[in-house]
Amino acid sequence: ALLRGDKSVLYPIFQWLLSIPDRLSKRAYLARYLVPIDISPEILQQEPDLIDQLTDYADNQSEFKSLHKQFEAIKEGRPGSELKAEIEQLEDER
Repeated sequence: ALLRGDKSVLYPIFQWLLSIPDRLSKRAYLARYLVPIDISPEILQQEPDLIDQLTDYADNQSEFKSLHKQFEAIKEGRPGSELKAEIEQLEDER
């Protein structure tokens, strides 16, 4: 049904995708930097420097994860986000 483009299957999927755009865009952003690189063992044996580069890449990914978590914590703790939430609440009460 999905491959045929059946509306009864596609519409609920589109509705779900469009209901969470912020979460999906964040996920797409993070995926760009956190995708592991798969290199065959044969190539790794031929290129010993590549092992060091892959180790550096994994270290950089770990650092990116921790920095991104810190950024999200700072972003959530900003006073502006509290004010924005309060403004939205007051607008909803009107």
